[in-house]
Amino acid sequence: MPSKLPLFFQICLFAISTVLIQPLSSAFGQTAPVQIRVDSTTLTVGETDDIDIVLQSGSQLIGAATLFFTYDPAIITISDCQQKQFIGSCNIQSPGKISIGGISPSGSAGDITFATVTVVGKNAGDAKITLTQPVTLSDEAASNLSFTASVGTVSVDALDTTQGVDQTNNCEIALNGGFENGLADWTEQGDPSAPPATLLSDSIIGNSSLSIANGRVLQILPASPGDTFTFSGQYKLTGSPLWVGAGIDYLDANGIEVGKSLVRIPPTADIGVFSLPSTAPAGATQIRLWLHTSSNQTPFIIDEVSLIHDNC
Repeated sequence: MPSKLPLFFQICLFAISTVLIQPLSSAFGQTAPVQIRVDSTTLTVGETDDIDIVLQSGSQLIGAATLFFTYDPAIITISDCQQKQFIGSCNIQSPGKISIGGISPSGSAGDITFATVTVVGKNAGDAKITLTQPVTLSDEAASNLSFTASVGTVSVDALDTTQGVDQTNNCEIALNGGFENGLADWTEQGDPSAPPATLLSDSIIGNSSLSIANGRVLQILPASPGDTFTFSGQYKLTGSPLWVGAGIDYLDANGIEVGKSLVRIPPTADIGVFSLPSTAPAGATQIRLWLHTSSNQTPFIIDEVSLIHDNC
């Protein structure tokens, strides 16, 4: 008859096996829910901010997953989705939906920001950024995981002006940047055979936007050497146009160009935002502010054009 181990040794062996086996069982699907935090922010109409999507401390993800988040595209626009740590992609799927794919950290000793999205206030209201369920699990090792996520809220406050761009701001020097007064303060240039610049009632913000094709609109504003500016605006652009961009030409007292800054504007599935910082060079007395497209096949729709004098 086999001898039995003393009771004391049986208790010790049970305790040791429990300690050794527990991490293995966690690795095979008994881990706590993966906890995601979506940050919140408050904007005014036309304002832009970045918010983070975070894997919270203590969460462990073994394998890979794709997360889909939805939001109200009538309240906000997401103009950019930047991948950070431990993910393969971050994409704007369509207005109202983004996907974050290939998430695969093996563990989290602290909070990990794995994506940052750029949100733009479109209309007054609250837009909730919500994780859709069930989560798409792209790796068998993650098949037993569950996900919970806080709801990020972007609260958008209305502007005190119907013009969209606040022209009462002493630092704002662009004129009629919301095109609420038609083409007043703007000059149109371009191919005579191209369609003329057209005002649209289907505006991005306010009552009207401007659509241009194979040409440009511009305005002349004062400047001094050393002045710093931020040129920005919102736009809609689809398809594959040859070249679309915005720029600042610096002119001397004789109208001769002494410097320039420009930015190429990419197509976007939703409302896009461009921003161009610039400094006036020696000899500059004027700015020629312009928006340009080389295509008459795809309209370039622009609104909320702003030139902030950073030195004011």
